[in-house]
Amino acid sequence: MAGWLAQRSIRNRIGLLIVAMLLPVAATLVWFLAADVHQAQASARARVRSLATGTAKELQRRLGDTERVLARLAARPAVQAMGTGACEPMMAEYLLLTPGFSALSVHDLQGRSVCGAAAAQPPLVVAAGEVAGAAANAANGMRVGPVQVRVATGGRIMALRHPIRDTAGHWLGQLVLEVDLLALNQHLLPPMPDHAVVTVIDASGTVVLRSTDPGSFIGGQPLPDAVDPAGGAREGFFEAAGRDGVPRLFAFVTLPQTGWRVAGSLPLADVLAGYHGTRQRTVAIGLGLALLALVLGWRLSAAIVQPVAGLRDAAERVALGDTAVRSPVGGPPEVRAVALAFNRMLDARVLSESRLRGIFGSALDAIITCDDDQQIVEANPAAARMFRCSVDAMIGAPLDRFIPARLRQAHGQAVRQFGDTGAAARRMAAQREVLALRADGEEFLIEASISQLSVGGRRLYTVIHRDITDRRRAELALRDSEARLRRLLAHLPEAVLVSSADRIGFVNPAACQLLGADAAALLGSSLMAFIQADDRPRLQAHLARGDLARGDLADGDPAGGDPAGGDLASAGQLAPLAEVTIVRADGASRQVESLGTPVDYDGGHATLIVLRDISALKRAQADLEASHADLTRLVTELDNIQEAERKRIARELHDDLQQTLAAIRMDLGAISAGLDRDRSAAVPSLSRVERLAESAIASTRRIINDMRPQMLEDLGLVAALEALATRFAHRHGVACRLLASGLPPDEACIDAKTSTCLYRVAQEALNNVAKHAQARHVQLQLRLVGADRLQLTVRDDGLGFADADLRKPQSFGLLGMKERVRAAQGTLRVDGVAGSGTTLAVEVPLAAA
Repeated sequence: MAGWLAQRSIRNRIGLLIVAMLLPVAATLVWFLAADVHQAQASARARVRSLATGTAKELQRRLGDTERVLARLAARPAVQAMGTGACEPMMAEYLLLTPGFSALSVHDLQGRSVCGAAAAQPPLVVAAGEVAGAAANAANGMRVGPVQVRVATGGRIMALRHPIRDTAGHWLGQLVLEVDLLALNQHLLPPMPDHAVVTVIDASGTVVLRSTDPGSFIGGQPLPDAVDPAGGAREGFFEAAGRDGVPRLFAFVTLPQTGWRVAGSLPLADVLAGYHGTRQRTVAIGLGLALLALVLGWRLSAAIVQPVAGLRDAAERVALGDTAVRSPVGGPPEVRAVALAFNRMLDARVLSESRLRGIFGSALDAIITCDDDQQIVEANPAAARMFRCSVDAMIGAPLDRFIPARLRQAHGQAVRQFGDTGAAARRMAAQREVLALRADGEEFLIEASISQLSVGGRRLYTVIHRDITDRRRAELALRDSEARLRRLLAHLPEAVLVSSADRIGFVNPAACQLLGADAAALLGSSLMAFIQADDRPRLQAHLARGDLARGDLADGDPAGGDPAGGDLASAGQLAPLAEVTIVRADGASRQVESLGTPVDYDGGHATLIVLRDISALKRAQADLEASHADLTRLVTELDNIQEAERKRIARELHDDLQQTLAAIRMDLGAISAGLDRDRSAAVPSLSRVERLAESAIASTRRIINDMRPQMLEDLGLVAALEALATRFAHRHGVACRLLASGLPPDEACIDAKTSTCLYRVAQEALNNVAKHAQARHVQLQLRLVGADRLQLTVRDDGLGFADADLRKPQSFGLLGMKERVRAAQGTLRVDGVAGSGTTLAVEVPLAAA
């Protein structure tokens, strides 16, 4: 193969190169197309699956919350009484708080409704056989009934049944919750993306919920000969024509307990539109690149072949002895450069030898050339001055004459080994420095590098020497001085630096740590670059006078020299300077206390500056003062709030409850007086007294609920937060919902103190949203974090806040929340940006169950 390629011309090789380059490009395009197909399919499935899984999660959450509430209601004494007394009032409250639930009733073992509450319609009639079936499956908890059509109104409804047992586990009856599917559909399935459809069907194939045209589809039965396109699978994907005849991609999941299947779909034309456009563009680009490569290859071969032929002709004429010939200059830049170099080579032959001698004689470094026998054949004047003898005395002398006797054998062997390696040049010895011998017997340090060249079969070694005796002596002295200074200053905890002519000449490790940069970055930089702009003018004035030790930067009057005993620098003392602000290399600021004194450094005047970081001390002082002020304001405000609450309760009792009780007393007196005359006349008065008593009970319940919600005691934190969110949404017209995840059904791990803390924080957070946020949506989320911490998060999409809003003197609501959470050994965090909403997160530990 190599021989065949060597016989090909430049034009043929360029053609083969173009083909070889186009092959991987074509393979890459094919790979991109395949990747686009896979990516388009994955993206389409992800989009469709998100429709199904999102609806399934929300539906599963709603059913779980409903089952927990029904279980709590079934355990209530009023429900287990089976209608012998007043019906449980919490049943009616639950219907009002939950959209889509139209009736909740208690049925005995014969299927009769003994007690109930309805939003608009009478409760369902439950047959005794259905009660018996529910009893047989009581271990399964809540049961979901089939879709039914109410005859009177034509509405689609569904019944959720939960068993009622006494404390001994005996079957008493069941709770029947009637769900209006159209109302539930409107609440659970918000508007979908264009052409997207989400459908929920039960185990029999009946449509339970549908995102588009629910009135036509809910309650619809499948055709008798219809085939399940999913093949009986519980979840997955399939492609089929929708009911509108449009080919669609479906994703479906199955709810575990109910057997309902949630299906989401999008038209195939929408989800794969991007892939078809990419395929067309890729094919067009590939064809264009192939055509362009062929045209450029042909032009390139022509541009190279012609000037190469002219260069070949000129070289042949030079080989024949025609030294006056010159190659024509043309073609690409590379070929023109070769032609010009060829012509310069011919011109330089005459001048090369004379130029070499001129350089050799004028070099400042000593240059010695010796042969294989290590006899000196050439030396320049600089070598004669270095070794203190004449050039004539050096030429012909052995090289060992200028090498110490103890090193001659090793040196000769090293030169021979270098010659055997064939290397063009290298530095002599393992280190940069070697020893040499002057003609008068003095040894001295040099830097030496050696190179070799073969001329006419004779090997010549050329060595370049540089005397470094004085430099070495100065370096050792400087190194010793610096080592002593560094040992002294490296262990100081304060930052120490030396500044000369507004440039840092020395820093210790503590200064590097304080300024946030290493020594390499600090040395040579300006000290003013690390000083806050407001402090620079004063510091520059004192650095210019070199009088930092006199304390002119200290607060108060400038201190002059000491009239009795000279200035502070002569006494070896440090004068305190004003507190200045350091701006670190990473942008952070530090407050420092500075001390300084003039010193002599590196042969000139400089300033020794000592910096002590006092940022932590300043922050601690500021935090202590702010905390004391906050606590003072909070105590004052709490006194005002308590007094206002007492006045409000007194006003409620006087204006509402007291007036109602007085009216009852008056009516009872009138009834007592009229009983002897006409007992039938007392019936209307007794009815009025009953209504007044109910009003008094409602007023008492409202007052108690304001002080501590009864639902928090009876149904737990989740139900109380649900009620709080619903009341907030109805009162302020802001969409508000609660998400609760990871909590045990009985909430036994949440003690009363923790529940009260989180409920009051949620109350105050929603009050702040109503007063300040101007939000459209609010979300409360309650979840377990780990195994022993409970987290409540309140998010809104309102105006947000600036950092200054958190430090307003009248922010008593946020301050009260912080103190309440701190008392519960929890943490509170408020995050938000102006115009981007606010998030309040509370995390408290759980008490032992």
